[in-house]
Amino acid sequence: MLNTILGKKHFMYQHPRPASSVLILDYDHKPTRVLMGLRQHTHIFLPNTYVFPGGRIDKSDSRLKHFMPHQDQTLDLLQRTTHKRHASLYKQAFGLACIRETLEETGYFIGQFTQYRPRISSQWKNFFQAGMCPDLSILHYIARAVTPTGKPRRYDTCFFAVDAKHIHTTHHPSHIDDEFVNICWLTWEEAINSRISSITKHLLHDVSSLFDSRDNLCQTSHIPFYHQRGKQYIRDIL
Repeated sequence: MLNTILGKKHFMYQHPRPASSVLILDYDHKPTRVLMGLRQHTHIFLPNTYVFPGGRIDKSDSRLKHFMPHQDQTLDLLQRTTHKRHASLYKQAFGLACIRETLEETGYFIGQFTQYRPRISSQWKNFFQAGMCPDLSILHYIARAVTPTGKPRRYDTCFFAVDAKHIHTTHHPSHIDDEFVNICWLTWEEAINSRISSITKHLLHDVSSLFDSRDNLCQTSHIPFYHQRGKQYIRDIL
């Protein structure tokens, strides 16, 4: 539901939906680059804005049986820092959602080659038909953010990072949707100076300093949490 106050659009309160996003980091390029996509100008949420691949969790992400699991430290951190209403999702759904969305939005696979071809009719069909198995063990859980109130869509998002050396590409057009009008690799500086949301800007500043090299990309014991407290949008450490 939409209210208009003094000419500004204000959307009624809604619970944030569980979602995830992934920063794919290209350390082989100097300086380091991150993969981002420009959203369609017709989208209700973040139109004409650069974002990382990702999206909300689908039922198929919780039901998938075939994948490489998270590392123990990553799993423990997810369990400790995600909202209790999402307790059933931390083991696999958050990580799998951003892997699935990455393929759908960019054509990149995050996973391992496999000879196994399970019978799947969900959104994961293209993944396994290409001979790939999703791999959560290479994802590093790096941040959580909740969209402020008053927005047309609200998400409780877990952010992950992965080294681009682990991704594989497809040029099959059926694997890519029309979510993005442009997909590009941007340096930290280029990304920060692009048309991005305030959450993305805060996250880029944190990630560019913490994971500035491949040697530093590892699972941390704490993550930044960007969220609203009262009328302020703040950064906590979980």
